[in-house]
Amino acid sequence: MQRFFQVLVVFAVLVGFILQGISRAVAPSGRVLETVLMYRVDVPGAKGKHVRLWIPVPSPNRWQQIRDLRVETKGAYRVTQEPAYGNRMIYVEFVPDSESRAVRVAFRVRRMEPRAVLSGAPAEKVGARAGWKKFALFLKPARRVPVGGRWAELARSIIKGAETPLAKVRAVYEHIVTTMRYDYEHQSPKRGEGDVPFVCDFKRGNCLDLHSYGVTLLRSLGIPAYVEAGFPLTGIPIPSVVPGSGKIGGYHCWTWVYVPRTGWIPFDASDARRWVDAGIERGKMYLFGRLLLERSAVAFSRGRDIVLEPPQAGGPLNVFNAPYAEADGRPVRVTWVVEYRVLRRPRRLRWTGPGPLTR
Repeated sequence: MQRFFQVLVVFAVLVGFILQGISRAVAPSGRVLETVLMYRVDVPGAKGKHVRLWIPVPSPNRWQQIRDLRVETKGAYRVTQEPAYGNRMIYVEFVPDSESRAVRVAFRVRRMEPRAVLSGAPAEKVGARAGWKKFALFLKPARRVPVGGRWAELARSIIKGAETPLAKVRAVYEHIVTTMRYDYEHQSPKRGEGDVPFVCDFKRGNCLDLHSYGVTLLRSLGIPAYVEAGFPLTGIPIPSVVPGSGKIGGYHCWTWVYVPRTGWIPFDASDARRWVDAGIERGKMYLFGRLLLERSAVAFSRGRDIVLEPPQAGGPLNVFNAPYAEADGRPVRVTWVVEYRVLRRPRRLRWTGPGPLTR
């Protein structure tokens, strides 16, 4: 009996160490944001036509819970999900004599701040979605995201001297922040298209442009990567207190990368560039391996060359960062207003150095 209790104690200690290691590997930052998001979507100028409308909505994952999804519309609708990337959407059809082609959507989001522990944790214990191993999809080229050839040569020159996969990812991150500029004044004629060859030459763009360039470099090194889009609640620098409600001006996006023995990790090189421009270097340090809740309040889309569900009549969408509509099989303009209301604010940022992450 004594021997049994000794074995039991040893077993309990071992389990304690194992659980402690796992908790360290997957430990969130402790920052949580709860919001209600509200869409107002309309398809003007399509009277008398058969209208099909696809509206992106977020999917639940390890970083966010989506609840109380509500839809108000005169059209027939259903929630669908495309199979390649798992993007979820509301699909609506309006008959030609519809009095209104408007849709209102609301849902509640509880979002934990995405954070990876960069310490050699077991694979798939840290990252976007544990067990999601569609690596081939995140290594191949897209129409505007080339892979291999001269891009592989460029990527190898950037990571020169980096030995581990994590060090290579860090080198690409630093390269983007150092060599690219954020296009504040909308100078780029292809701003927001994620056209990598153009971005590489122009060296300026928005978040999609800069992160698409990074994805090309990473995939050319054999490192799986993809861009994810969502909504920010504020710009940079973030205010000490985010307003309790307001309109969202547009999407924001960031990159997820798979690193062996660590798993999927995020970084936000475009916002890092903006923090550097604001004179706050610590922002760049913070955004490798984690995201800021105020700038990633919800994630709702990922991937390129998207075929919707049900499929659209036109070709694949470059990205699915906004509603898309067709009238009698042809793309038409969609208006989209997004508003938010904060239900629970995240705790204030903590730093190893002095001062908050505000200006």
